[in-house]
Amino acid sequence: MRDEEFTTSTISVDACPACGHTFGEVRHTGVKDRWFDTDGSWKFRQCACCEGLWLDPQPAPSVLPRLYANYYTHTEKDQRVSGSSVRRNLRSRLPWHADEERGAVAYLDGQRPGRVLDVGCGDGSRLARLSLAGWSGTGCDVDQAAVEVARRVTGGDVHIGTIGDIADEGIDGFDAIVIFHVLEHLADPLAAVARSRELLRPGGVVVIATPNAGSWLHRRYGAGWRGLEPPRHLQIFSARGLQEVFRAAGFTRYDTFTTARNAAALAFASESLHGTAISRRMRIVLSAKAELLQAAEWAWLRWSPAWGEELVGMAVSDASYVEHAGGDEC
Repeated sequence: MRDEEFTTSTISVDACPACGHTFGEVRHTGVKDRWFDTDGSWKFRQCACCEGLWLDPQPAPSVLPRLYANYYTHTEKDQRVSGSSVRRNLRSRLPWHADEERGAVAYLDGQRPGRVLDVGCGDGSRLARLSLAGWSGTGCDVDQAAVEVARRVTGGDVHIGTIGDIADEGIDGFDAIVIFHVLEHLADPLAAVARSRELLRPGGVVVIATPNAGSWLHRRYGAGWRGLEPPRHLQIFSARGLQEVFRAAGFTRYDTFTTARNAAALAFASESLHGTAISRRMRIVLSAKAELLQAAEWAWLRWSPAWGEELVGMAVSDASYVEHAGGDEC
């Protein structure tokens, strides 16, 4: 995407989107989009309070939709829905891939199926898997092309728009709301989490997954970490930052944890960022290295449980979940 208007249409962000703290030193500078060819060079600040990251400056709201013109959610992937892939089944037997099956159903495997809303449902593969697990699914996404794919994949109820466009469900509400790798894309993440609380029925759960600012691979790759993904990722949350968002949204009971899910994919992408064409031999070498890195991260989580690649937060609308005190002052 080469567009002079886009590179000049930016806004300054002078406070952490997670906790509102107004001081953050520059952590990464000169970071480029090496995946979808968006023009420009970007800078991330790190919050002195919650230690999350945010993009400053960031694209103005008027140009945000154009960042997704060639996004990966536009391609239909039936094999991801069926679960019949031999490779996928083999990998699920490895202990460091155990969380990938749970993540595929949004960590709702311990919940009784009911009505679920998938916010930012993308190509619909997660909705389809939840349907196979007994859930009645509704999806929404701001990307017209992604919604069209999701409708074909699920044959279900998928809407164009944000969680703010979902009508109130009254006393019934949703039993679960899934916000998977969406919050980091939003200019106002708190509004989305607050809206999820309004749409949940009593006892309903919201599950959020997002890249982890404190992950081991971020420490390893720095500005070359695939999880940064500027300028589509407007912020990268820490565990404390995500807890602050839950608290500010009105939840009183919530918890966060991290996993090594998809670490191999992000390690492979991070290793490949500075290359162009990759030979088959190099791809095999990098794939093996990435697999070892995921295994290492999975093992390391026993000693440093906050270093996982994926940060997961869960909150409920009543007392049926683990109570967590509000955040401390910085």
